[in-house]
Formats: sequence, structure tokens, C-alpha cells
Amino acid sequence: MRCRIEQRGPLLVEGVVMADFSPQVKEHFARPRNAGVLRESGAGTGRASGGGVEVEFRLTVDRHDKVENIGWDCMGCPQTIACCSWASERVQQEPGLPTALDMQQALGLTPQALSRALVVEDALRAALIQAQAGRTR
Repeated sequence: MRCRIEQRGPLLVEGVVMADFSPQVKEHFARPRNAGVLRESGAGTGRASGGGVEVEFRLTVDRHDKVENIGWDCMGCPQTIACCSWASERVQQEPGLPTALDMQQALGLTPQALSRALVVEDALRAALIQAQAGRTR
């Protein structure tokens, strides 16, 4: 069975015209990196929710606390998805936790999206803590 969707007028997401999103948000929304829940034993899991957004990260770290594998799942707006995608790449490339302000700056998020970036930061932090604690056992 095929489904046909007809769009009349501009695409709106949470009252914002999709064209109003930054090019970085559009790119990560269209081609999310590391999307999907990692199914690996010993992976640290972090979940957070708030403001209608739910985010879960699963990741593994090596003995030097460098993120080896990461996956995520989220229910949220395009900016939330972009934050998950960008943060999952960043945490593998650079040491340390990317903050909500890092996400806002890198992705050109709207001011309303800062709360969603905080949810992403909280979930990622929880996953990192759990992965590091599991590695030291």
C-alpha cells in the first residue's frame, strides 16, 4: 500500500516554519548521526525527559573514558533530534560533555530549544556516568 501526503503551505513544526531552522539543524534532522539504540552489553544508559521531550543515550567507553560506541533514541522536535545527533558526534570526537550552550551555539538553536538541549545534555551525562562506573567494576 502506498501513502501520498500532500503539503499545503509551509511545513510547520511546533509553530515554527521548517525553513526557519538553521542549516545545521536541517542537516542533522535530515541525516541524524548515530541514531538508534545501541544493543551492546555493558553499555551505559541515560534517559531524560521534560517539556514533551524524551531522550535516551546508550554508549560504551574504553579504559581512558573515550566513547567507543554510541546510539540514541528520542521523541521530540527537529531541534531535539539535531541536538542528539550533534552531541553524539561531538562526544566521540572531543573529550568532555557537550553542554546545552555548546549545542545552541553549534546548531544555531532558537531560544525555545535551549530547554530541549538541556534534556539531551542530562541524558548524555547520565549515560557517560553509568558507562564509566560500569567500566571500573
